[in-house]
Amino acid sequence: MAYENMYLPDWINAANVGDQNVTNRTGGTEKRYHGGFWFRASNDPIEVGRVMDEAAEMVVYERADGKIGVHAGEYVAPDITLTAKSLYSIRVDKNKRRSATVLGVRGRYVNTAKDYITEDAAIYGDPYGDIDDTSERTKSFENALIQSHNHCQRKQKLTYTRANARKVSIVADYTADDVRNVPYRRFVTVHYPSRGLVNAVVEITSSVSIDLKARSGKRRADASRGSGY
Repeated sequence: MAYENMYLPDWINAANVGDQNVTNRTGGTEKRYHGGFWFRASNDPIEVGRVMDEAAEMVVYERADGKIGVHAGEYVAPDITLTAKSLYSIRVDKNKRRSATVLGVRGRYVNTAKDYITEDAAIYGDPYGDIDDTSERTKSFENALIQSHNHCQRKQKLTYTRANARKVSIVADYTADDVRNVPYRRFVTVHYPSRGLVNAVVEITSSVSIDLKARSGKRRADASRGSGY
């Protein structure tokens, strides 16, 4: 992809976020998103990109100007708030069914200190904390690029949080304030007290579809799904 097709400020910021120092489990410091892996020229480039994006929490998207941007693996305070007056409908799944509750996340990473073998990380959570055998108990996370136990643990925590978070689906009026900018954000605020969302921060975890067909004289942004924290 040519540089002129990329929104470089986003990519520069993503590289800077990857270089930030974080404190690891032993009290030392390491770079937030550093790692490495190898692949053959015949490997699927989409799969190679997925591994890199996943390891660094990056989300690639197309901007309104047609350039390709990227949301870096960092939390950004939302600058868009969706309220009842701008929504056609909202569905909130509290995600508390025992059969779907994740009690712990198992992780695997590449240990460079032991001849680059794939090694189990410490379990995040407590998979034995609930005696109800109908619970899902655990999920697994593995990424061939991650070469740090601390890095793997941070990804396990995110996997755990997303698995147990409330799931929110909304249909919004495309002509309402700021709604048309939702597809270009990673986090938005949803304020809908009657559904238990009081200035709730929602991470958009699926593509936002836009329906431009007239419906009662309005257009809509359809089925924006996310996880509420």
